Amino acid sequence: MYEASTDWLPTITGEIRSPMGPASVEFIDPRAPVVVMNLFWSTRYDKAMTLFLTCLKEFAEFANSKDKENNISVEMFQAAL
Repeated sequence: MYEASTDWLPTITGEIRSPMGPASVEFIDPRAPVVVMNLFWSTRYDKAMTLFLTCLKEFAEFANSKDKENNISVEMFQAAL
C-alpha cells in the first residue's frame, strides 16, 4: 500500500492464494468511512497568491498609465527588437 496513506487510513491485512503461492495483502478497510480531503489546501498560500496578483495588476496599471503620459507605445519596443 502507498506508504503515505498507511498512517491515517484503516487497513486490513490478510493472506490470499495466488498462482505463485500464498501472498500477504493489505488493503483499505471498506467498513471504515474514509474522508477525502485536499491535502494541499492552504489559506495562507491562497491569500499570498491573491495579494501577489493584486500587486502585479496594480503595477501593470501604473506602468500603462505612465506609458500613456509619456506617449510610449508597444510598437516602439517591438521596432527596437
